[in-house]
Amino acid sequence: MEDKVALEIGKAITTTLGTPLSELSQLIADKVRYLRWKSAIKTLERAREIAAKRGGTLSCPPLKFFLPFMEGCSLEPDHTEDGGSTDLTNEWANLLSSAAEELKSDHLIFTRILREITVREAKLLNRIVFDESDQKADISFVYESVGVFRKAPIGEVVSALREVFKNNVTVGEFLRRKEEVERNVKVNLSNAGVSTYEIYFYNAFETDAVGTKPILYFSDGIFSELGEFEVLSATDVLVYHGILDSGSFSFEISGILKATPLTVAIVGASVTRLGAEFAETCILPSYDIAGR
Repeated sequence: MEDKVALEIGKAITTTLGTPLSELSQLIADKVRYLRWKSAIKTLERAREIAAKRGGTLSCPPLKFFLPFMEGCSLEPDHTEDGGSTDLTNEWANLLSSAAEELKSDHLIFTRILREITVREAKLLNRIVFDESDQKADISFVYESVGVFRKAPIGEVVSALREVFKNNVTVGEFLRRKEEVERNVKVNLSNAGVSTYEIYFYNAFETDAVGTKPILYFSDGIFSELGEFEVLSATDVLVYHGILDSGSFSFEISGILKATPLTVAIVGASVTRLGAEFAETCILPSYDIAGR
C-alpha cells in the first residue's frame, strides 16, 4: 500500500505532467522519503505555474533525467524550515520545464550542478549574466562574449582610454577625467562580457607596480553588493563547474601617460558557453516569467 509520501508525490506528478505514474511515484518516494519531499512537490507546482504562464503544459521527461531531478530538487530547504531564506526552487522548476520540452545531455549536467551549488552561486551568475540586474538582457549577447576573459582584455581597455585621451597626459590630467575613464572602461568591458571585480591603474612599469599605490581604482560594485569573500568563493565554485572563466591580468599601456607607461591590473570573470546555456535554461526564465 502506497504511503503518504508516495500518494502526495503521485498527485503532484499527475497534476504537473498529466500522467498517473503510481509505480514511479513509489520509486521516487523511496528516494526522497527521508529528504524534504515537500520541496520536490513545491518544485513540481512551480514548474506547472511556469508552463501555464507560457500557455502550455508539461509532459514527463525520460526517467534518466526525472529520477535524479526529483531526488536533487527535494534537497532544497523548505522555506518554513529556515526562516524564509531563498532557495533554488525556481531554477529547478525552470530546468524541468526545459527538459520536458526536449531532453538534452546538458539537462543531466545541470541537474548535477544545481545539486552542488547554492543561492550564493546563483546570485553571482545572475549578477554577471544580467549586468547589474538588467532583467531585459538579451541572452544572445552572453553567447557572443563567451571566452573573452581567457586572456587579458587589453584591447577593450585601450580603446576605452583612447576615447578619452587623444594625446599623452600627466597624472593630474588623467585623474581630472577619471569619471570618463571609469565609465568608458566599464562599458567596454561589460560589452565584452567581463564582470570587473576590481581594476587598478598605476603610473609605473608593470614590474614596479606591485606593492605601490594605484592612481585610480574602481570596480563594478559586485564586492559591495554580494561581499568580497562570497564573490570569490562563489567564483571558485562556478569555475570548478565550468560555468565561469575567471582570472587576474596585468599589462602596460603606452601612449597614455607622459614619462611612464600606464599599468593596468584587473580581476574579473566572464561566462563560459556551458555557463550561458545554464543561465538561459535555469536562471533567465525566472526573471522573464516570475519577475523574481
